[in-house]
Amino acid sequence: MNSIHFQKYGKPGGIALIVLHGIPGSAKHGLIFRDCAEKLGAEVYSLDRPGYGYTLPTSAKGFKGWVPLFEKFLKEQELNNFSIIGISGGAPYATAIASALSPKVERLGIICGLAPWNHYSSAFSTLQNVGLNFFRRFPDFLVNPLLQRSFMSEDFENSLDRLAKSLNIADQNVLAIPEVRKVMIEGMIEARRQGLDGIRNDLYQYSRPWPVEWGRIQMPSYLWHGLDDLLLSSKMAEVYKQNIPALKIRYFESEGHFSLPILFANEILEEFLRVS
Repeated sequence: MNSIHFQKYGKPGGIALIVLHGIPGSAKHGLIFRDCAEKLGAEVYSLDRPGYGYTLPTSAKGFKGWVPLFEKFLKEQELNNFSIIGISGGAPYATAIASALSPKVERLGIICGLAPWNHYSSAFSTLQNVGLNFFRRFPDFLVNPLLQRSFMSEDFENSLDRLAKSLNIADQNVLAIPEVRKVMIEGMIEARRQGLDGIRNDLYQYSRPWPVEWGRIQMPSYLWHGLDDLLLSSKMAEVYKQNIPALKIRYFESEGHFSLPILFANEILEEFLRVS
């Protein structure tokens, strides 16, 4: 079994906090927590999920390959207890860990998180429903050309600009900041290092029922979502609430999918680490 590649930020030996990026993404996107983590006494482990960056894909698809690989990472880093945050498409993977390894997880955080699709399709856009149905029903040789066109463009500047045009004004403004664009593009490059492996693995799991025992998620759990998120509707927060009744939700008016984690990283992390 391969090992998980990661980048560390914050205070060495501090509160162990694991951050999982979205789709597509890489460990570089954990940089949003670098400065505030050090101030708050947290040591951030920002991971490349399987198939992204330098972490090789697992032989078993979806969560079946993810959980054993994550357990190996914990053993290698000698982490007995930790908190975990999943951002966007990383939220399902954080949820899976909170369920499978619940005694070790001190806190669960979800930022603009992708919700389970099965039985909750009303929280998804028409295009998302069509896409997930397609990925669930058709074999890779039909899926791959579509993924290639959608995710593998090497014109990163124009790809980011096209994405921004589909988002709200708060997201557009954030993605126009030079420092943010630099990190986003570096993350996009790293995300594609192994081709389509990570994206294909994600879509396999997203389009199928999650093997998550929701009742095992008893640790303090928090969710933050922008009410003007045009990528993942804030309706997804309510899906999580249905499955985690004690979940604490905080909505941010006028914030989008990128403006929320980037502009409010310090506020979110401070709130998360004081949850009791």
